[in-house]
Amino acid sequence: MSASQGREGDERRSERRARTLKRARIIFNHGYGVFDCVVRNLSPTGALLDLPSLLGVPAHFDIAIDGAPGRACTVRWHTDHLMGVQFDDAVAKAA
Repeated sequence: MSASQGREGDERRSERRARTLKRARIIFNHGYGVFDCVVRNLSPTGALLDLPSLLGVPAHFDIAIDGAPGRACTVRWHTDHLMGVQFDDAVAKAA
């Protein structure tokens, strides 16, 4: 079972993600906390992030992908080094 599928094997994402390999920065604590990561896939509503360690990464943070302005997001799931995030502005648009 992949991390993006439910127990019954149903896809839980609202939109398909495109595979990518982009550098990004997780930014939190008003810019005083920063982690480098890699974006493995991306959609208008979320992303899959790859980090060496998830230790210290908060549940809510901004992510700056390829130097673009930060975008608020929320962690939806994680494993040892992978993290699925949902963009907060995408949630607001859906409501």
